[in-house]
Amino acid sequence: MSTTESIIAFSIAALLGGGLAFLFWKQRKEANAALARKESGTMAPPSTNMQLQAYERLILLAERISLPSLINRLNQQGVGLREMQSILTQSIRQEFDYNITQQIYVSAEAWEAIRNLKDQNLLNHKPGVFISPSRCKRIGFE
Repeated sequence: MSTTESIIAFSIAALLGGGLAFLFWKQRKEANAALARKESGTMAPPSTNMQLQAYERLILLAERISLPSLINRLNQQGVGLREMQSILTQSIRQEFDYNITQQIYVSAEAWEAIRNLKDQNLLNHKPGVFISPSRCKRIGFE
């Protein structure tokens, strides 16, 4: 990966992380308002602790399925282009499937952001898109 590609990849990951942090902050603010209403006797509170844990897991998921993180974690010498793409795809899907139940604790916007990140990362490494054969040779893949 060239420096420019690394910067772009990290920028995308940072923007998505920032977006999730904003959504987390917004949800936390709404939870505090709901708690205040509950204390006044007008409404039952949502499970704030579960929501916080769900947002934490989604932020961790966003980091784990970011392409720089995946490549650093899964890079293996002597693995061919197609095999590496298959490994990356499988890892993204496993991470997403493992965290799929978190959607019941977070806002629809936060879950949509995570789904879009997953879909974008899956599209980014389709054959010929993510790693071209010439770039593949430069970074040590067969």
